[in-house]
Amino acid sequence: MSLLLRSSVQLRKLSPRTIQQQATRNFLTKKKCPSKPEEETQCGKASASAVNEIAVGYKLLKDKQAKFQIKDNLPVWLKGGPMDRMLYLSTVGLSVVGLGSSLAFISMMALNT
Repeated sequence: MSLLLRSSVQLRKLSPRTIQQQATRNFLTKKKCPSKPEEETQCGKASASAVNEIAVGYKLLKDKQAKFQIKDNLPVWLKGGPMDRMLYLSTVGLSVVGLGSSLAFISMMALNT
């Protein structure tokens, strides 16, 4: 309680009546949105395009998805082809080299002291 009294922030208790008055005041002074013409509805632009049109990228996406859904007992990170395999093996190799270097550094520091 003493911390609240020492605070530089002025705290005052709000009664429900003052909150209601403040809300009414804000409601009355708030700017109103301009009305939209009836032609521009939320789905007006979407309904203007043809229903049967398919984007070019959609077919490419479906082809790429089909490539990853083939059941060939490969993990998903290797289904991209030889470049994915090379990236995976280089990542594993660099991790092993880093771990070995860290262990060598720690053992050298421990033996020198």
